[in-house]
Amino acid sequence: MTNILGFDISSLQGANIDFTKTKQSGYQFVIIRASIGNDGADRLCVSNVNAAKAAGLLVGIYNVTYSLRPDGGIHPFRDPIEQANQHWAFCQQFGIIATWQDVEQPEPSTWQLKGIDGEYCTDWILTYAQHYQDLSGIKLGLYTYAPYLAALGSPTSFADQFSSLWLACYGKQPPAPKPFGQYALLQNCGDARLPGVSPIVDTDICFDTSVFV
Repeated sequence: MTNILGFDISSLQGANIDFTKTKQSGYQFVIIRASIGNDGADRLCVSNVNAAKAAGLLVGIYNVTYSLRPDGGIHPFRDPIEQANQHWAFCQQFGIIATWQDVEQPEPSTWQLKGIDGEYCTDWILTYAQHYQDLSGIKLGLYTYAPYLAALGSPTSFADQFSSLWLACYGKQPPAPKPFGQYALLQNCGDARLPGVSPIVDTDICFDTSVFV
């Protein structure tokens, strides 16, 4: 299958993206931030999804998750079930759409300070993913980077729970990190300048377009 080029965005790129111009320059898909951990929805997600679809791009969304401990109700969406409920309450308007769980926070260097460890984060991530799947009928993909997987202990359960891996790695194309045998997407640059998008943006390569079906 021919590899195709794409990019991923959030409200950080602003409200004036010309998706048609970006598509005409050779980019065929975009993955758009939908929900942001405990903080609710990305303010530009709906307009970005609609505009990208109108331009003829393949479209997916991603939910940023934070595997933090509950804090007595001050931040109720720290609970993985409640965070999945909150995210799905927003994302269900898009129907069946390719969706990834963004797993990169909290950073491992802060785990001890936050009273968590790799086992806790792994359980939290899997609980969220399974509950989101139960709500939506959609098996999530996983977005992360290899050192984060390694810090978690490369849990074998991830290969079963997640439908695909979207790997972040800038530079030379890497091998798939354990426990995955391959990845469907590679985020290969974090500071690209594309026609129709300002300011800088992440770019991606898709090796298997079936993830968007």
